[in-house]
Amino acid sequence: MKTLFHMNFFATKELMDPKKKRSALFCLPFVARRAKEGGKNQRLGLGQYMFAGCLLFSPAYAQTTTIAATPAVGYSKLTARGASDSFVSIPLVQRSALVANISAVDHSAVTLSVAGLVDGVYAPGASAVYYLQFVSGNLSGLCYKILNNQGYVFTLDTRGDDLTNHPLGAVNTGATGDLVRIRPYWTIGTIFGNAPSQIFLDPIATFNGPVYPGADEILLPDNTSTGTQKPPAAVYGYVTNSGWREHNDPNTDASATTFWPGVPFTIRRQNPAPVDILVTGYVSADRLVQSIPVVTAGADFDQAVSLAYPLTISLASSGLFSVTTPIILPSVDSLHLGDLVLSYPDNRSGFSLPPDQRFYVVGTDWFETEAPADQSLLQPEAGYILRLRGLHSANYWVQSPPLTPP
Repeated sequence: MKTLFHMNFFATKELMDPKKKRSALFCLPFVARRAKEGGKNQRLGLGQYMFAGCLLFSPAYAQTTTIAATPAVGYSKLTARGASDSFVSIPLVQRSALVANISAVDHSAVTLSVAGLVDGVYAPGASAVYYLQFVSGNLSGLCYKILNNQGYVFTLDTRGDDLTNHPLGAVNTGATGDLVRIRPYWTIGTIFGNAPSQIFLDPIATFNGPVYPGADEILLPDNTSTGTQKPPAAVYGYVTNSGWREHNDPNTDASATTFWPGVPFTIRRQNPAPVDILVTGYVSADRLVQSIPVVTAGADFDQAVSLAYPLTISLASSGLFSVTTPIILPSVDSLHLGDLVLSYPDNRSGFSLPPDQRFYVVGTDWFETEAPADQSLLQPEAGYILRLRGLHSANYWVQSPPLTPP
C-alpha cells in the first residue's frame, strides 16, 4: 500500500538581494480532485477540500525571524482492492474544534476553562461525533468519546477508566490544568459518502437480513472480546434509498459510525474493479496512547491497531517492544512463538486472507521467519493485528508524532 502524503506551505522570506527589502510569497496549493487513475475510480473523502498548511519563516540571513505554523495537511489513499478484503486505516485527523485547559475533573467528566458553549453542541449527532484527546499531562495521548456537554462540562465514555484515579496518574486541574483537544471522528459518512452520487462502493438494492449479497461492506474489528481470528464487531453496507445501515438493523442511520484513531477497518469489495478513496486531513502533532488490555493465562487476544501518522516506522522504533514495558512479549525461539505482530497482504486477492508476515521478538530483537526484522517497516494506511498470547498486564502503546510545532 502506497502512502500518499503532501505537505503544503505558504512561506515568506527576505530576498537574497540585500538591496531589495521585499518578501516573496511561495504557495503550493492543494488541489482537490476527482479522477480516474490506472483504470481505478478515485475520489476525495467528503468535506475536506483542504486549506494549505502554512509555515511562515525567515532564513538565517534575515534581520528578524518570525515563525508561525498551522497543522500540516495532506491526503491519504485508501485502496479497496477488487474482489478482496482490504485492511486499511486513516493516518490523518480532522481539524480541532476546540482546545482548552481542564479546570476540574470527575470520574467520567471534565470541566473545561472555556465559556459560552451551547449545551449539547458536542453531543453525538448526524453531522459529527467528537472525541476529547489529552494533549498534556499524565494522560497525554488518551482519547475518549464525548457523550454530551452541558456548557463547559463534558461527559465522556471512559470505557471503565476513572479519571480521578487513573493508572497513568492524576489529571492536573485549575488555571494550568492539562490541555485537551476536541476533534470530530472520521465516520463512515465522511469517508465513504452519504448521497448516492458520492458512493463509490457498490450498494445493495434492498435490505435482506444479515447478508448483503453482492454488495460492498465495511467491517469493524472486535477489540474487546477475548480470542483470535474473531468475527467483526459490526458490518455496514449502503442500502439504496436508505443509506448506511448495520447488518440486521434496516432502520437506523449508520452514517455517523466512527473510526477510532489508531484502529483499522476492513473494506470488503465484491466488485472485481478496485476503488481508491482519497481522504484529506491533518497530521496530528499530538501523541496517541492506546490501551492494551489484561490477558489472562491461556486466553489469547487479537487487537487490531494501525499507525496514527502518515509515515512509516520500523519495528525497532515502534514502541511495541521494550525491555521494561513490552507490549509484545519475547518468544523462546522461532520454534516456540509467543506474541506476534501480524501483517496482511495488500497485493493478493481474496477474502479473509491469512497474514503474510508474522513478526516476533527473541531476546531483544525482532524477527520474521528467523530473519532479522528490526528495520522492517510498519506502513501507514495499513492494519495490523497484535496477537497477545498468555499472561499480560494492562499496558499502553504510545505513538509519538513525527512533526512538532515550532
